[in-house]
Amino acid sequence: MKSANKLLLLILLFLIFGGVNSIAYSQMSGGMSMSFLNADSESTVNDFATNVLRIKNGTEKQQNVSLSINPPAGWQVLGNAQKQISIGAKDSIFVPVRLRPSSLMQGDMAYMANAFLNVNGFTVANAVWNIAIKRQSNWTASISATKVYFVQQSDLSEFSLQLNNSGNSEEVLMVNVQAETGILLKNAEDEWVQNIQQRIELKVQQDSTLTFDILQSSEPVKPTDRYTGDITNYRIKITVSNEQRRQGSKGRWTGHVNFVQLPDSRKVEASAFGSFPLTIEWDSYNILDDNTYGALGMYGTKRLSDHQTFNYYYQASFIDNKINWNSLLGNYFYLGYFSQPFNVELGDISAGRGGSNLIGEGVKGSYNYKNHRLGAMYIGNPSVFDNPTIKGFGGFYQYTGEKLRGDVYAESSENIIANIASNATSADVSYRLSNKHRLNFGTGYSTQKYATFNDTVLTGYKMEARYNGYFKKFQINLSGQYNTPSYLLRRGVSAVTGSLSYPLKKGLRLRGAFSGYKSQAEYLQSDGIMQDSIFSRRNKYFLQLLFSNDKQSYAIQPEYSIFETNLLKTNMAGINFEYRTRVNSKMSFFSTLFAGQSGFPDIAEADPIFVANSRLSVRYNNLNANIRYYYGPYYLSEQSQYLATRQNPQRLFAMMYYDYWFANNKMRLDLNLNYNYTTVKGRQQLVSRPELFYYTNKQFEFSLYANYLMYANAEYERTPISFNGSPVASSGDIVPADVFSRVEYGFGIKINVNVPAGLHKNYRAMMVVFRDLNGNGIKDQNEPAYGDMLIKVTRVDESFSENDLMMQQNEIYELITNSDGEAIYRHLPKGNYKIESSPLTTTDGWFSGDVRYEMIDGNKTVYIPLSRGARCSGSIFVERAEYSDEKPLMLGGIRVTAVNQLSGATYSALTDKYGNYSLYLPNGDYVLTINEGAVGTRFQFAKNNIPLSVKSRSQNYNVSFNLGERKRQINFGPKQNSDAILQSTPIKDKRNEEN
Repeated sequence: MKSANKLLLLILLFLIFGGVNSIAYSQMSGGMSMSFLNADSESTVNDFATNVLRIKNGTEKQQNVSLSINPPAGWQVLGNAQKQISIGAKDSIFVPVRLRPSSLMQGDMAYMANAFLNVNGFTVANAVWNIAIKRQSNWTASISATKVYFVQQSDLSEFSLQLNNSGNSEEVLMVNVQAETGILLKNAEDEWVQNIQQRIELKVQQDSTLTFDILQSSEPVKPTDRYTGDITNYRIKITVSNEQRRQGSKGRWTGHVNFVQLPDSRKVEASAFGSFPLTIEWDSYNILDDNTYGALGMYGTKRLSDHQTFNYYYQASFIDNKINWNSLLGNYFYLGYFSQPFNVELGDISAGRGGSNLIGEGVKGSYNYKNHRLGAMYIGNPSVFDNPTIKGFGGFYQYTGEKLRGDVYAESSENIIANIASNATSADVSYRLSNKHRLNFGTGYSTQKYATFNDTVLTGYKMEARYNGYFKKFQINLSGQYNTPSYLLRRGVSAVTGSLSYPLKKGLRLRGAFSGYKSQAEYLQSDGIMQDSIFSRRNKYFLQLLFSNDKQSYAIQPEYSIFETNLLKTNMAGINFEYRTRVNSKMSFFSTLFAGQSGFPDIAEADPIFVANSRLSVRYNNLNANIRYYYGPYYLSEQSQYLATRQNPQRLFAMMYYDYWFANNKMRLDLNLNYNYTTVKGRQQLVSRPELFYYTNKQFEFSLYANYLMYANAEYERTPISFNGSPVASSGDIVPADVFSRVEYGFGIKINVNVPAGLHKNYRAMMVVFRDLNGNGIKDQNEPAYGDMLIKVTRVDESFSENDLMMQQNEIYELITNSDGEAIYRHLPKGNYKIESSPLTTTDGWFSGDVRYEMIDGNKTVYIPLSRGARCSGSIFVERAEYSDEKPLMLGGIRVTAVNQLSGATYSALTDKYGNYSLYLPNGDYVLTINEGAVGTRFQFAKNNIPLSVKSRSQNYNVSFNLGERKRQINFGPKQNSDAILQSTPIKDKRNEEN
């Protein structure tokens, strides 16, 4: 009982003493205040957070106070976190506060820093500083290689995708990997598929590596696929997109990996002597009929050295069975030589400009120098030598810079029959203001002089402007052009377009657009009177709301259109719905539905009518199908017919195409069907043209087709066109029902041959790769061959420098050595060649020599020795702190990398569970690094980036890494229950001391 009374007395005394102190503290604190000048601020991970703390003493005497700054977890106070401050009576002081943010802080978050003012161990004032961190999205994606090779006797391979988040916020990424036909991907269920989608969450400063296994399918390669001789190419497309798509987020990355199946031998040229590849194609049409005709085509492309190509094409038509040697002269002939410095074209060519009079036979050439291109042409129509009706010449200059692009064109022509002399010029310039803004301007001028009509001259002009760019989240496109009715290159065309797009949120976009087009050209007729062509005008306005993701999209689009010609003016208003999806790599679906009204504003007695149309498209493997349905008059002819008869038309279009391969992909059957039906006049049309193809491995292709055409109409009354929009009277002219059909047959033959082009001989070069056990560079009897070595052979000039090699773009001939270490190049032209070799499998420390150059002037064997590299090994030694918690540390799987300082080549190995590693290095100077991010923040390597010079393959080298645990120091405040400050002190870096 006495003990209880004593305890009660102690509690009572404590409460009385605490109450007295609380009253005194309350009286004093009423005169002390503290606040941050900016209670809310923004910062980034790369900037210091800066603020000013105001402390006010409202009492009548000087106060000695203790200031404590508590930063957010992981942040650091620059300077002392605790300070002793003396403040005079009725005075204020200002204390600057600077904080260093943590590298692991999250964006789009607010962090809180606290300041406490203490007197004799009691807190008398506090202030709060809220720091908002801006979001910085900075994730990257990269692939291990853009080109991967299948090794010999294997249909398996792999590639890796590396993802890294160096921003300040967590990223949620969607990875989509799509393989084309011929290769498959292994998914998480160990199934071989063509598409993989995977969701990846990356925390701040985290990276991740995804490895995908690849299988080459056993399906035979189609001749129309990516196939060249015995070399087969497959492609995989990788897309990485940001799921969150918040403001400041990086959006999308796309990459490709090409998988290549190489043989151990190949023909570089088609034959042992110089030749030109030539494809001869003969097509016969409408056989088994009185009107059989045929066409002969011969064409090809010859790849020359130094990135030069030579194109040639010839075509002749034969319309009857009479022998006409003039037909062999052909109706189309073309020769084209293209290289980096200059291009030359001869034969049937054109200026390549819309509206130009220069089209026919002639010559065209251009010369390139750095960013400049200058060209000229001379053309006659139909023939430059045989009494041309039109002849002329032209020239152009083009400049292509990093930001500025320009094009100037001029032509002069003469129409000999009409006696008209024409001249036209145009100038266009494009300038990129920044990565988000581009401007285009254009102008033009033309004249046409009519000698027949007292040298009357028609003058024309052109003006054009375009803008494409972004303003914050808005995407803007504007363009406008005006061509006077007599401007030669584009008579009377005026057009204006504009669009504005804004992403509302991820996968949701709002877009508005308008377009206007008007055309009315002017010509001087044979009687000397100016004549306008048919006038036409089209205006369209729409607003679109689009939702999309990686597999499907929806769109709703209100729209309004105006169509006008000399005969009729109509408008159409309605709403359009669109849906498209990609179910998988084999199947896709697309559909649209429009419903609205069509009106005739200039025809009072014609009321607006309901119109609708729908489209459905499906693709599945090699099957493509499309169906379109129209309710109401859609085309101008149907609208005119409707005004004359008031009969509402309906129309159906259907199309189907199927590509069927069989007989081990040596035969193909193309099945197609086109059908349309309209209720007006009951018209139907059916066209089908199945065609059968047969392919040999390389040289020959044969095809046979049958074309079926059926046309039918119901009985109807012939009705004239209404020019005023009023119904026309019955003509009484009845057209009876009718059905017409016919079948046509034909065949085609295609042969690939090589035409001799000289007596210079091509040679056989065999590359032999072996392990050089004794280091003499010669293949001795006991030295084994090395297979699965990639060999690259590139032709270089007779006299060259290393700088020249950087500029040359000659074709690279690749092979993989077989089990005997051999790769054979047949029909290799005489010349100097650069030979490179690199292993496709682990070499266990064997390395190929430097790049070599060989002169091939006869059949030759080139030996490529592999030399043993020096062994470099080491360990990770761990040093624990004095007060370590002794938690286990994972030492396995940490990457050690050696980088050659001259070539940049990298060699790496992973540590085992004990922290040991081993790798082989050829001679050279290296820097060895270890992945510091793999050990977390509790530990730090004392030394990294260690230089190493390997001079002898017979010597072993040891490079180890010391890993120390960071020391921890805890500083407590002057009283219990006060705020403690936890500080981390890194281990001492002794690298400078050792040097």
